[in-house]
Amino acid sequence: MLLIEDDEDARGAIEGQLSEWGVVCAGGINVEEAMGSWAVSRVPVDRIIADFRLPGTLNGTDVIREVRQLLGYNPAALLITGEIDKAFILSVLPPDTELLQKPFNAVALKDALRSRI
Repeated sequence: MLLIEDDEDARGAIEGQLSEWGVVCAGGINVEEAMGSWAVSRVPVDRIIADFRLPGTLNGTDVIREVRQLLGYNPAALLITGEIDKAFILSVLPPDTELLQKPFNAVALKDALRSRI
């Protein structure tokens, strides 16, 4: 799994939960860092988790599209966000992407990930 989340605490919490479930995860604060982590670990990317609000000019939907292009295939994705305009977020979701509203707990994360397994 590939995780792009700029909040270090949130990223650590998600990585920790995934690890408890036996999921190998590479991640970072942006595409470059996450792909660099992936290049070192070479974990299979069967899913992308991306936060919507990221530093710089790219948001989570842009990041999902860019990662898919770099990988050369389209793994399922999960966009996580604290945005309150859910209709807007749903209107910009890339194909094969689920939405998970923040704050969420481990059960909600597991359910969102299972929905595409």
